[in-house]
Amino acid sequence: MDWESQPVLQEKLKDQTEVLIRAQEAAKLLGATELNRPEDIEIDPITGHILVSLTSNYRKKDYHGSILKIEETDGAFDSLTFKASTYIAGGSGNGFS
Repeated sequence: MDWESQPVLQEKLKDQTEVLIRAQEAAKLLGATELNRPEDIEIDPITGHILVSLTSNYRKKDYHGSILKIEETDGAFDSLTFKASTYIAGGSGNGFS
């Protein structure tokens, strides 16, 4: 989130440092999609994809959590862009919660 290019952030927050300190609030101001709280982050040693385990979130009626997969563009670890998707959703059918 770049404070200089986002008028809504400039209106509510004083500078880029405040954006970083209050990242959750800044994301909400920009209309970002809420995620469940991350519990663990691992890198798949074969694919290089990043896997994030997310907790349950009762407010969103997600009672089991999920695993988020992040694929960096062209598999580059220093890429500035990526694609994120639900790798596995938790629940009795998938054997974890």
